Amino acid sequence: MGRRTGARARAAADSRARVLAAARAVLSDPAGLAWGMETVAAAAGVTRMTVYNQFGSRTALIEAVLDQVVARDRMDQLLDGTSELDPADALHAALVTTCRFWHAERPLLRRLFAAAYAEPAVAALLARREGWRRDQFASLLGRAASALHEDSALLDLLVAVTSFPAYDHLGPTADAPDVAADLLHRLIRELVVPEPTTRIAGPDSEGVRVDGRLQLRGKAGRDDPAAPTEHPRDEQTRHSST
Repeated sequence: MGRRTGARARAAADSRARVLAAARAVLSDPAGLAWGMETVAAAAGVTRMTVYNQFGSRTALIEAVLDQVVARDRMDQLLDGTSELDPADALHAALVTTCRFWHAERPLLRRLFAAAYAEPAVAALLARREGWRRDQFASLLGRAASALHEDSALLDLLVAVTSFPAYDHLGPTADAPDVAADLLHRLIRELVVPEPTTRIAGPDSEGVRVDGRLQLRGKAGRDDPAAPTEHPRDEQTRHSST
């Protein structure tokens, strides 16, 4: 009895693996037409009833395919292994993982994002997963600065710029995911991890660099905040009048 049960379990697991592989292949085929459970069943070499018994619905099958590829490429663990990194390096690591996933699953994701326009169930599925990605980036912002964790506009921008549709519009750059990750990192790094305030002293003035911008202050009034600062044009006028 135990042997028969074990054999049935192995057969079911093998059948499920074949259906998932077939579904991913069918969805990733850019020349593929509208597909359904029958198409997947034929590609997997099983009956349509077998597919329904294992997954229940077309949307559930799509979700199972996404679960498999996400777990394989660790898209659900973007910040794993980054606890010892500073926020800028953690951001880069997350972008590398993200871009490699977008690149590896580009045909599949193109089909799903296109289907989302006409199928609310697929749109909801993708939106839920984008929400999980958003949560991970929110955690990263919180590590950079506690105030950023509450900045929903910045978080919206970060999620949009690093989304699959944005990646897919990068043209030839999208064919090199690590190059794309570097490009995105340069684009958004200072939004997420602003440069610290630093002081720069000169012979006649001192400057304060705030978020990469240099603000100069004359030294004449440094010790006396109330001391007026004479403009060069005022000084020229004063001399000409004497």
